[in-house]
Amino acid sequence: MFAAKFVNSLAIDYGTKRSGTAIGEVYLLDQQKKINIFPYKTFDSKNRKTLIDELINVIQLYQISQLVVGVLPNKNNQKRQTTILSQKIARQIFGQTHLPYFFVDESYTSVDAKLDAIKQENVDAYAAKIILEIFFANIIP
Repeated sequence: MFAAKFVNSLAIDYGTKRSGTAIGEVYLLDQQKKINIFPYKTFDSKNRKTLIDELINVIQLYQISQLVVGVLPNKNNQKRQTTILSQKIARQIFGQTHLPYFFVDESYTSVDAKLDAIKQENVDAYAAKIILEIFFANIIP
């Protein structure tokens, strides 16, 4: 049996009060791709510098190789404030880590995460997990 890890991804569901995170691992196991995604933690987002420092600690701890950041689609041809801030955070993390980053439409991820009562206490991290599931579903056949 041959197993090799391809990539560790960190998903971020940014919010102005809280930001959820999830970690995804992609493996090659006996010529088959295997994906493991788990909600990680919800961070306080009120201080963006502190948030970025905490995210960089996660990146180092889990040897993250790429970021996947949820963004909302434009409303009336205007970027939403949370989308602007999400993109800014991705660029700031890139500036310190040089990790590639990708944006995923996060519409309804928090709603979907709230549907499961078990997840109520960690909705933002579960929303980040859904963001990563969407990302992997679109890039891994």
